[in-house]
Parts: sequence; structure tokens; C-alpha cells
Amino acid sequence: MPTRGRQEYAKQAVEVFLSQTYADKELVILDDGDEPSFPGGMETFDDPFDDRIRYYCGSVTLRYQIPAKRNMVNKLAQGEIIWHLDSDDWSAPTRMADQVARLQETGKAVTGYHDLLFYRESDGAAFEYHSSRAWACGSSLCYLKSFWQLNHFPENKATGSDNHFVRAARDAGELDAIPGGQNLVARIHADNTSKKERLGPEYRPIEPTRIPHGFAGHVLA
Repeated sequence: MPTRGRQEYAKQAVEVFLSQTYADKELVILDDGDEPSFPGGMETFDDPFDDRIRYYCGSVTLRYQIPAKRNMVNKLAQGEIIWHLDSDDWSAPTRMADQVARLQETGKAVTGYHDLLFYRESDGAAFEYHSSRAWACGSSLCYLKSFWQLNHFPENKATGSDNHFVRAARDAGELDAIPGGQNLVARIHADNTSKKERLGPEYRPIEPTRIPHGFAGHVLA
């Protein structure tokens, strides 16, 4: 989980990790910049000695771009499977287990969601993002570490580096893309890394009641 300046959301993301039903898991957090998401360090967490969470906070003089941070946390990861957890999003408790199972069942190196729910903080509006079935949203990815080792995120792209990664998986015939259903909700807010002031036709308005009630910050929760 690469993060910076997400104090309002990042602790909720840790709770999402802890809620996952898949047992053999770890969370690697890379925080940096002058506004860390966890200014209290490990003491921020309810159990600072939970060895499933490894927290790295860089110097306040360093501000890495997202692709560099993704490459860094992936290198630090001890497991054979990488699961994306963005610090401002919510995932259902079964998402990790479901995606690991898909990798095993399909024999593919990468899985993710081509349709995804979005929730806009400013007005409580909800959307469903639709993309090609041969595509997957970066926030929804789960993949073999061995595939990433051959396909690092390009660090010269401040945004959109996940598109490069997904394209590599698709072109290699290693992408398993499915609808996200209610497995993941991405937030639209003022500090999104990829700004969304204007939503294209891929974002279709839906009833807010379709947002899972487990989603932290949901207006109907």
C-alpha cells in the first residue's frame, strides 16, 4: 500500500486488510513526504506489534511517484502474490481470497476488474466504471510477483503506470479480467492521484444504494 497524506482514509484501509478472510497475508505500507498517512508510525495501529503489517516511512525530503512506490513495496513483499490495496479505497472481506483463487483456477499471472464501483465524496453520488473485458483497473489488480519482476511499473509515468502493466499482461495472454461487482469501491475525492474532475462516458451513474454498506464513509451506512 503506497500512501501519502491520507490520514482520513489510510487507517480504514488497514482495517480492510485485517478483515480479509484470506489468512496467509501481509501488508507492506510505504509512506513518504511531509504529510505521512500515519504520523504516529506503528503506534497508529490498534496492535503495533502485529507482524503482518510492515510500515516504512521515508524521509520527509523524499516524495516518490506512485509507480516507484509500487515497485518498492513489491520488492519488499515476501509473498509470491501481490494484491493492490489503495489507501483511499474499500474492499469486501472476501476480495483477496477470491482473487487468489482466480489466479490458481485460471493459471493466469494477473487478475483484476474491468467494471468497478466509484463513490464521490463531495456529493454522495455513485458510479459504475465500464471498460473493455480485455482490461482491468489498476486499483483492482492481483498478480504473481514473478510477472511483476519482468514487468515493473514504469517510473517515468506519474499517472497511468498501471495501464502499462495491464497492457503487458493482456498482450502476453496473462490477463484475467472480470466484473468487480461489490468487491471493491474506489473513492473520488479532491486528492486523487489520478484527478477525476470530469468523468467520461465510461462512468455511468448508479443508485447510491448499490454501494455496499460495509464501505466506510458511505452516506447510507
